[in-house]
Amino acid sequence: MADVMTQVPTAAAGRAAAHPPTGPDRLLAMSNGYWISQMLRAAAHHKFFTLIANGQTTVDAIAGAAKTDPHGTRVVLDGLAAVDVLTKRGGTYGLTPDADAFLVEGRPGDLTPMFEMHTGLTYENWGRLTEALSDPTKVRQYRDLDNAAEFFPKLIRAIMPMGLGPADATAEHLGIGTKRKGVRVLDVGVGGAAWSIPFARRDAAARITGFDIPKVLAETKQIVAEFGVDRQFSFRAGDLMKDDLGESAYDIVILGNICHGLTPDQNRDLLKRTRRALVPGGQVVIADMVPNEERTGPPFAVLFAVNMFVMGGEDTYPMSEYRAWLADAGFGAVEAFDTRRSHSPVIVAST
Repeated sequence: MADVMTQVPTAAAGRAAAHPPTGPDRLLAMSNGYWISQMLRAAAHHKFFTLIANGQTTVDAIAGAAKTDPHGTRVVLDGLAAVDVLTKRGGTYGLTPDADAFLVEGRPGDLTPMFEMHTGLTYENWGRLTEALSDPTKVRQYRDLDNAAEFFPKLIRAIMPMGLGPADATAEHLGIGTKRKGVRVLDVGVGGAAWSIPFARRDAAARITGFDIPKVLAETKQIVAEFGVDRQFSFRAGDLMKDDLGESAYDIVILGNICHGLTPDQNRDLLKRTRRALVPGGQVVIADMVPNEERTGPPFAVLFAVNMFVMGGEDTYPMSEYRAWLADAGFGAVEAFDTRRSHSPVIVAST
């Protein structure tokens, strides 16, 4: 996996461009990057990684258990070995440390739902990038409520693995369940509740209000029940773009992967309504893709801005913009907390 990621353009790659190229491999890898994404999606769908973890390590064993075509199975497994997702020795496949940590179902870091589902939800629009640069109306409007009602209930389960770990680290950092008990939390754009379920798990006395559109909340209710924390949740349907969030009603407001879908002006407005919803001394927790100030990295945060463009959404924003919006909304101290489980820091600001 590490070799694949080195193909992503970075500031260091830009500096290296001054040296004569040694061949086209780096550019070819980037040009055909969707090959790798589709292999990961297919392998996740057919549970190849989980089967290998369970001891089925040959083509015949994997294809037999997965009920897949042996030839197709072999070429996909070889392709994943070629890009260091798998290992291969003498016809036996194994998991690299990345695959072992993130691609085996049921493990804490399992990202297979995202690889299987998220790619399928965005793949078609990425194919329209060339046309969208000339005419952005060629891509679906991410923020249109009719499209949102169709898109987000499918999305929220896929992206949950990306939130649960960082959210748990954030809850621990804030002392939830240890120094602080009985917190009142508003999770705006709650989705799959990945950013609030860890708060509920750490503090049985926590009370969480999930705010989202009705079709999303129907799925949210099922998810929190599956995690066994449904008694701690209540729900409120609404439009985060305009609805009042309350006044001095919450100790913590969570904006988990919300701000990239909004314009700068919309983020300013949302943070002002968030500020009003918090009690004195309350905190807002912002989780998002945060690029550096020049927008040259980290790669995922920068490339996600392109994803937002092709989905008809907005952008990813550097820390300086968040600080300006938070100051304008009346927040005081701002902290960038490194969860060590994510591509970007979590932003915590206090009233």
